[in-house]
Amino acid sequence: MQAIFSGIPKPANPTIWLMSIGKRIRSLRLTKGMKQGELAGRIGIKQASLSEIEHGHTAQPAGDTLLKLAVALDTNPHWIQTGRGSPVLPTETTPDESEAIALFRALPDQLRAAWLAAGRSLLAHSPAKASKTKPFPATVK
Repeated sequence: MQAIFSGIPKPANPTIWLMSIGKRIRSLRLTKGMKQGELAGRIGIKQASLSEIEHGHTAQPAGDTLLKLAVALDTNPHWIQTGRGSPVLPTETTPDESEAIALFRALPDQLRAAWLAAGRSLLAHSPAKASKTKPFPATVK
């Protein structure tokens, strides 16, 4: 399954995009394993207020509350508000990552597999363990 946010699989039922704001918020909260009181505390509102939002008893959260919800739930505020677009926040890339992506995209299809194989080989033969922040650690001379 394709990931849509923070490693959460895309729901089999695409009606999540047709949900109300409250149902989208509730779905995200439950996916993150949070209780109403925990999320409410993180964003500085009462648990009862969050319940009102989730159950549709509030037309729409105030702008600052919507932004705080988006931050706390690590998601796109536009998606929470409208259900359009992706719930995934764009990931910022470094200039080197952007260049690597541009180079990869410029390659003909038959060379892309070789590019990927070279990268996997570099990782497999790296003397230091790769990490998320430094996938290609410096080699020891």
